[in-house]
Amino acid sequence: MVTMMRRTLAVLSAALVVAGAMMPAGAWFMDRRMSRDVIMIVPHDSSVVEMNRLMWEKGGPVAEVYGQPSSKPVRVFRPRAEDIVIPAEDPSLTLLKVPSGAHVVQVQSLWFFAKMAGIPCALAGILGLALWKLLSRRAAV
Repeated sequence: MVTMMRRTLAVLSAALVVAGAMMPAGAWFMDRRMSRDVIMIVPHDSSVVEMNRLMWEKGGPVAEVYGQPSSKPVRVFRPRAEDIVIPAEDPSLTLLKVPSGAHVVQVQSLWFFAKMAGIPCALAGILGLALWKLLSRRAAV
C-alpha cells in the first residue's frame, strides 16, 4: 500500500513538472501559429465607412476610416475571420472590429497564464519528487 502511494506520488509529481514546463511551450505555439498582429477598432456603421472612404486622402490615417482605433497594434489569439478588415487604402494594416464592450484574448494574457500557472505547477512537482525521494530513502533504511 505504501509502495503504491509512493509510486503514485512520483508519477503525479513528474506529471506536474512536465505540465509546468509545457505551459510556456503551449503559449509559444499559440502565439506563433494561432495569433495575429492587429489594430483593434470600434467599427463605424457601413454608411459612415463608405463616406469616410470617399473623403479619405492618400497619406491620411487609414484606421479612422473604418472605426475608432486603439492606440497601438496588439497581438490577439484566434481573431474571427469575419471581424478582420484589410483596408484597400493600406493593405499592410490589419484591423480587427471589436464592438464596444466586447473582449478579445490578447497573447499577453496567454503568456501571463503560462507563467502564473506553469511556475507553481512545476514547483509543486519538484517538491513532490523531493518528498518521494525522501520517502524512498526512509523505506530503504
